[in-house]
Amino acid sequence: MERTKTYLHVNPERIDFGPHETGSIEKNGKKQYIIPVKITNARHGTTNWSVTEQASWLDIAGDTSGEAQVTDTVYLTIDRTGLSTGDFDTRSLAHTWNEVEPYSVGWWDGHGAPEDRNNPYIYRFSLDQEEKPTLGGLASLKVVFDRSNGDTDNGKGYMAFGTYGHKTVTSSDDGQSEVVYDATADWTGYKYFQFDIKTDTKNNKITKLQIIVFDESGNRGKPSTGINSYDELMKLTDGDWQTVTIPLDGDFYDRRYPEGQNGLFTQLDFSKISQIEFAPWSGSKDATGVMYLDNLRLTKEKP
Repeated sequence: MERTKTYLHVNPERIDFGPHETGSIEKNGKKQYIIPVKITNARHGTTNWSVTEQASWLDIAGDTSGEAQVTDTVYLTIDRTGLSTGDFDTRSLAHTWNEVEPYSVGWWDGHGAPEDRNNPYIYRFSLDQEEKPTLGGLASLKVVFDRSNGDTDNGKGYMAFGTYGHKTVTSSDDGQSEVVYDATADWTGYKYFQFDIKTDTKNNKITKLQIIVFDESGNRGKPSTGINSYDELMKLTDGDWQTVTIPLDGDFYDRRYPEGQNGLFTQLDFSKISQIEFAPWSGSKDATGVMYLDNLRLTKEKP
């Protein structure tokens, strides 16, 4: 939107359509627009303005230019074809954020023996409402990691965090009813697994990241994206948000233990994906830093 900064004020500066809104509704047989952008003129006389859009899924209802005397209003609509909930399905990716502990549903940090589960942690999770990628969102998942922590010398070097697909049965207080939550994901029909990430490893310019995808049959696949060998780690440049795109029809190294980890590939059952592991600096015993994750999603088309 073009505006003279001294005179024109645009409100709001950021639009959130939520998971289902298109910007219009049908009421009494008439279309009503419900996502307004107000353009307010703060000087005497009129001020010219114009608004343009460059996204194929975004449209402007009504005039795209005018002379604001006090306040003019334009309305925005979106075409969710190709942007539907089904095309950005998160299911078992545990994207449901809470404002208080537990901070998010589905994220786990394995932590050894019962007597040593409280402290120190390899990973500390929190929500960060300031660090967000350009795709937007309410908050990102902040993960502070310190690989020098952990229960055992062997465990602390390879311990991962991640999401888990699971079935949970919750009963009512009177025991008369129950709700079944099934977080096992069906990835069939999707072409890419994507997530937005920002990393910062102390005293380094990159962060090495291992990702492993599990299915219910016990297969464990390490995406070959960004690596040339089964024992390499993906290298991410620190400092800026970036999107990692993993083709689901690409190669996945066999990461089963002990029979895998030999350079051979595996075939995951994408109809029953149960878990995704993340391990920054897997194998290191002293790497420390922070990473932010957001917008874990499955897509049918590469952006």
